[in-house]
Amino acid sequence: MENAAPAARHDLERFFDKLVPEDQEFEHDDEGPDDMPSHIRM
Repeated sequence: MENAAPAARHDLERFFDKLVPEDQEFEHDDEGPDDMPSHIRM
């Protein structure tokens, strides 16, 4: 669904940005500061 409707993808991205902000500090950062937020969002 998110690939068919751009607005749905945008809403999902905004939701996850609020849920897991990239400026939050995590201990796991092997591949950079956005590594752990990406794991959580997946």
